Formats: sequence, C-alpha cells, structure tokens
Amino acid sequence: RGIRVLHEKLAVSKAAELLELPRKQDGSCKLMRESFFTRLLSSEIQIQGSMPSDMAAAQSDLRHLTLEQLLVLRSQTLDFATESRSHDAHNSFLNTLDRHLFERMAAHHLRGEPPQDVHFLGKLGFQLAVAVGAAAVLEDETRDGESATPSVPVCWALPLDCDDEAVRVAVLNRESMQVDLLPIGDQEVAAVAAGCDLAVIWDRSSGVGKDRVLHWEVTIVAPDDEELGAELIRARKGQTKVGGSAARNIRRELDVVLAQRDSAPGVVEQ
Repeated sequence: RGIRVLHEKLAVSKAAELLELPRKQDGSCKLMRESFFTRLLSSEIQIQGSMPSDMAAAQSDLRHLTLEQLLVLRSQTLDFATESRSHDAHNSFLNTLDRHLFERMAAHHLRGEPPQDVHFLGKLGFQLAVAVGAAAVLEDETRDGESATPSVPVCWALPLDCDDEAVRVAVLNRESMQVDLLPIGDQEVAAVAAGCDLAVIWDRSSGVGKDRVLHWEVTIVAPDDEELGAELIRARKGQTKVGGSAARNIRRELDVVLAQRDSAPGVVEQ
C-alpha cells in the first residue's frame, strides 16, 4: 500500500518528466538500455512479460533512475511474486530496484546531509514506505466511520536501530514527506512535531523473506505529554506499555503481510 500511495503522491504529478532519462554531459543517455526503459516507463511493455535476458541486461541501469521513475516501475509489479527458477532474472531485477528505491527514498526526504551508510538508508526508506501505507490503511478506517478510530497523525516517529546516539528516531511528516533524524529526547521530537500529535511505532515484525509478517503497534501521543520521551524509549526497546496511559494512549495493532522476495525489503502491501 505504501508504494501505491507514494507513487500517487510523488510520481503522478511528474508524469511529463518520467520519460526524461538521465544524460551525460555530452548529451548521450547514461542508460545502456535506453529504449527498454522508455518502453517500461511508458507502459508499452511490462516487467512481468519481459525476457530474462532483457532483465539481466537492464539491471545495472537502475542506479541511474530517479526516485519517481523507480516508483513507477515498482508500482507496476506489486502483484508479481514468484519463486520459479524461470523468473530468477526478474526477481534479481526487482531486488535491485527495491534497494535503489528505498535508499533513494530516504536520502531524498531527509532534512540535512544524509548518512553515507547505504544499508541504513535502505532500511529507513523501507520503514518510511510502510509508515505511509499504514497511515493510509488507518485513514481508510476513519473514512469508513469507525467511531473508535482516532484521527491519524501527520507526524510519525520511527525508533531506529543505530549506534549513533544522535540518530535514534526518525520523525516523518506525511504532508511534506520531510524526515528528521533525532536523538531519542522528547524535547527534540516535540519541536519537530510542532504541536501535532505523534504516532509512535513499536515494530513487532517477525520472519524473513516471503514469510515475513509486518506487525506494528501504533501509539498516539501528544507532543507536550510528559510520557512522550518514555514512550519513545519503550518503543525502541521493543517493550509494550500495558494498561492505561498517562499519555492519552490510543493503541491499535496493525498487521501487514509483506509479499516479498528472499532478500532485501520489497513490496509494501496491506
């Protein structure tokens, strides 16, 4: 779901630019398979029906595509999942696409200079896509008129597994798509939230590859609540808060199954 939302938010408005492939200083295209990607991006052909030889030859060109172009290609293949050996080249292409997509997504939306750790960027980009998709799922429930469903916050706090104490939580503003990397302090996070409630995520996901089950618990906390810092620490440590909440805690469980391939993060679906 997150990939679809991001595609609509970031790529659809730039439809006229999607066929503008990156060029070298001399004006020649950087892509070895220019014609192939032009046909993919214009929906003349599909990844699912392409020859394995074309998939293998085009894979190295993915690193040159823009975030919007990568989103277009990934949005076209969300329902494509196979373990057949005849599709090894397709799976390898999609895994490489995912890696570049999530790294580019994080680097593109981070405020300030992004970290140089591509593994960190890829993991963060994947989390951002899931957060956008999760928010869309909850907003759908709100529109369906469920009285117990609270309004979905604009700002989402994602605790990070990082040794750097200055980078312990990522705060995503879903409206601006801006991401701030912060220490796990209530004052810093509250300042970025600018008076808006925060959705604090505790990640209870399990499994790997195609068997991975994404399970997030989302707690809505007011930025001026004294429990914000404690909730961020609990979320990062993977500990739940049982019973009532002085933080006006509204807790929900969001289960999302990831239909993805054997290795790197892949498709975000409801």
